[in-house]
Amino acid sequence: MVSIKNLFRMIQIRMIRFLSQIWSKSFQFQQYDRILILSPHPDDEIIGCAGLIQKLLKHKKEVYVLMVTGGEAAWSASMIDSDELIAKRIELMFSAAEILKMSTDNYICLRWSDKKLNETVNNQEKHYELIRVIDSIKPSAILIPHPFETSKDHQALNKTLSNSLKISDSKYKILYYWVHSLRPFREFNLRWKKSFIVHLDKEEYQRKRQALYVYTESLTPFGKPYVGELYKSLLFSMKWDKELFFEAD
Repeated sequence: MVSIKNLFRMIQIRMIRFLSQIWSKSFQFQQYDRILILSPHPDDEIIGCAGLIQKLLKHKKEVYVLMVTGGEAAWSASMIDSDELIAKRIELMFSAAEILKMSTDNYICLRWSDKKLNETVNNQEKHYELIRVIDSIKPSAILIPHPFETSKDHQALNKTLSNSLKISDSKYKILYYWVHSLRPFREFNLRWKKSFIVHLDKEEYQRKRQALYVYTESLTPFGKPYVGELYKSLLFSMKWDKELFFEAD
């Protein structure tokens, strides 16, 4: 049975998709030679950017993924050892990357604490750690989940990135990518005139689905996905042959 929260989220997802068809322009790949995708957890990069990754690689662009946490908070330590869970989620991350034909050499793992990214917002040591990675890559643009999303980690990572960029001598363009649900009614406050959509062809969409299956179909010894509880609204949001991006303020 679909809960009221899930029902609301599915309505919201449909509304976002509808508005994107009206307002969003096509993503211009030629603007970016090197992209850095910040993924709070192993799977966000596939849900939000698998199609874009494929497009960029086809255009001979460089793509890097910075995996911020190991995703160990998907299940409690009493159910599965945290180190075992992190190792498995990283293994799945690399398997998904291979499906997209992305080099695993271009993945960087920070191993910050899952569900505790709020502790990095004002942590200067973490700011320097993050900016060292960014400055070493010098991307044309940094992609990060939208700050309006309901995930506390997604919101905190945006604040951490903003604070980290203040200590960098370089200026970077920021693009938000849409992963799942937004805070209530925020869909009407998005910068729609600065939004961009990626249309996946049949092959790209199939590869994305295969990469998603790596995450969703790999089960723990207790029969649940390693990535955590898969809500119906999240599964619904994954079934779209497009991806949505917004230019940051």
